[in-house]
Amino acid sequence: MSSFPPLSSPPLVGAPLESLHPLVLYTKQSCSACTLAKQTLAFTPSPSPPVLLPNGLYRVEGRSTLFEGLEVCVIDLKVDERERDRIEFERLVKITSRRTVPQIFLSGTWIGGGDDIQRLGLDGTLLTKMLVEGVVDKERVKGYIEEYGSVRVPPIFNGEKEGKDGNATVPKKDIPYGEVLKEIEGLIETEKDLIANASNVSSAVYNAIIKYRGARGCNWVGFYFSRKCGEEVILVLGPFMGKPACRRIRFSEGVCGKAARTKEVQLVKDVHDFPGHIACDSASNSEVVIPLLSEKGEVLGVFDLDCPVLEGYSEEDASFLESVARMLVEGSDWSLLAEKEVEASEVVH
Repeated sequence: MSSFPPLSSPPLVGAPLESLHPLVLYTKQSCSACTLAKQTLAFTPSPSPPVLLPNGLYRVEGRSTLFEGLEVCVIDLKVDERERDRIEFERLVKITSRRTVPQIFLSGTWIGGGDDIQRLGLDGTLLTKMLVEGVVDKERVKGYIEEYGSVRVPPIFNGEKEGKDGNATVPKKDIPYGEVLKEIEGLIETEKDLIANASNVSSAVYNAIIKYRGARGCNWVGFYFSRKCGEEVILVLGPFMGKPACRRIRFSEGVCGKAARTKEVQLVKDVHDFPGHIACDSASNSEVVIPLLSEKGEVLGVFDLDCPVLEGYSEEDASFLESVARMLVEGSDWSLLAEKEVEASEVVH
C-alpha cells in the first residue's frame, strides 16, 4: 500500500494537495459533473467540518464507502469569488490542460475529469489503477468483486446474491432522502431542459440507492413520457439508468400503465403477482412507479424503479420518489414533448 498521511494531518507546506492523499477531487459546489464524480467514487464526507488550508482553500474529508478505509479528499474551488482559488485553478490548468472541474488525481497523478472517471469506472480500469497504485490491496479488490460480481465502480446489479436462507436479499439501509433531494435540487435549479434534468435525476437516484443499499438495491431507474401517437397517448421511454428497456407502453398495460391510468403510485412487492406485468428485465422482482402529474392533473409520464429482490421498496421510498417527481415536473420545460407526436409503430413494449 502507498503511504499517505491521514486526512486529519496538517498538509505539508508547499506540497501540492493532490500528492498528499490517495484520491483527491478538485470540485465546485452546485456542479452536476462534480456530483457524479463523487457518486462514482462513493464519496461520503466525514461529520467533521471542512478544514481551512494555509492557502485559503477548504478541504472536505471523507472516504469511499466501496472500499473500507480508503480516504478521499475533496477540494472545493470557487474561482469566481476568491483570487486564491483562481491561482490554484490556473495551476491545475497547467497540469491538465483543462479549464473545467472536476479534476481527479490518483496517487498524485491526474487521471481525468468527470466523464473520464465514469468511463474508467464503467470498464473496470479505475479498479485496476487503484490496485496498481497500491491505493487498494488485492484483498479489498477480491472482496469487492465477490460482493458485487463486477469490476465496475460504482457497482451495478450483476445477478442475485443469495442470503443464508437461500433467498436474495437487499440491505435494509436507510437512504438520506434530504441529502439526495438537496443534491437533485442543485442539479436542476439552473436547467430547464427536460431531457437533461431527467437524465441527472435518474443518475442521482440510481447511484444513491446503489451507494446505500448495494448492487441489489435497484437494477433500473428511469422515466417514460406521455406521447401522442395517432389517436392514442402512450408511454415512450425516456432517460434511464440500467439495462435496455421496453420502448413503448400503453396506459392499459403493466405497472407503468396502471400508474399512468389511475394517476396513483404503484408499489409492487412482487411483480410476478401483478396481472399483466411487462417483464422488460427478467431480473426484476419488485417495482415502484410514480405518476408525473402537471398542475392540471395531466399525466406527463411516469418515474419507474425496478429492484432485483422482493419487497425492494418501501412506503418511505415511494414518498421520497414522489418528491423527486414533483421537483422534475416543476423544474422542467415540458413543451418539447407536447409539440411533437411520435410516429406509429407496431412495436409496443
